[in-house]
Amino acid sequence: MNDRSHGHADEELLSQIMPRLGMEASAPTGQYKRRARVKYLLPRVAAVCAAALFVVVAVVLLARSKKVSADMEPPRLDHDERQGEYCYLYLTDGDGSGLDWDTLAVTDADSGEPYPDASHDSAQGYVRVKLTGASVRVTIEDHNANPLSLRLDPAPDAD
Repeated sequence: MNDRSHGHADEELLSQIMPRLGMEASAPTGQYKRRARVKYLLPRVAAVCAAALFVVVAVVLLARSKKVSADMEPPRLDHDERQGEYCYLYLTDGDGSGLDWDTLAVTDADSGEPYPDASHDSAQGYVRVKLTGASVRVTIEDHNANPLSLRLDPAPDAD
């Protein structure tokens, strides 16, 4: 009989080949199992996640810089009309981002309290303010947070 029939040569050959395949002996019985590769996997996963996060942040910053550079002008008063006791302020944002009607605030200019006699129509682009003799402040921003602030003062009494 040769050494191969007793398994000694096979055992020796396996002990040389298996470490190259990433396996190791679990016991002297000759059973082999995979080595845990967690210590190699975690740094790779962390590196991939960090690279993905970098790409996302770069894209967001690039998109934001293009948006801001395209619109640096605040909204403006296009024209106003008076109809009875109401004043209509027609607002526009000429450079493209559009008015952010959610930021519209109409307040008493002196106290800062919300002004009760005001409304707006975003489709027509106007703010309607009832003229009551109090000073009124109208503020609004465009979608790039460029602000517009208007103050309406009552007309002085004519002598």
